[in-house]
Amino acid sequence: MNWMRIQQLNNEFAWRIDHQEGAGVAELFTRDGCYHIESAKGVLELNGRDRIEDFYAARQARGHRTSRHLFTNLRLSAQTAESATGMIVLQLFASDGPATASAAPILLTDYRDEYIQLDGKWLFKSRLAKVVFGTIPALASPGAVPERRN
Repeated sequence: MNWMRIQQLNNEFAWRIDHQEGAGVAELFTRDGCYHIESAKGVLELNGRDRIEDFYAARQARGHRTSRHLFTNLRLSAQTAESATGMIVLQLFASDGPATASAAPILLTDYRDEYIQLDGKWLFKSRLAKVVFGTIPALASPGAVPERRN
């Protein structure tokens, strides 16, 4: 069933960020996939796997970050055997360095996604993350978004 495999894709996205500091996230997108993050500061556009990989490499370079990305309320609105569109909600707990004694969510974001199945594997074709509550700390840090590769 598409729903379960797409949920697994979202789970893997969160796992790679939370437990691998973003390593391998780009592989969850099609080669020309796009990941856009919309906040009060504007829209960050990461187009293509290289740009997505650069973003997470810059995140790793800033030092260890403890985070938990909790995705919930997956709702698929259009499906075929090889494609789907949908929405999922992210609640984020995070702090730079080791975990603190207590945690409170710092961000609530709606994700509007296009999913595609290629060679039997579900991937993100596009992700538009729109911040509902909170701010994206990584985008406020100097060097958070690397320059584009030539």
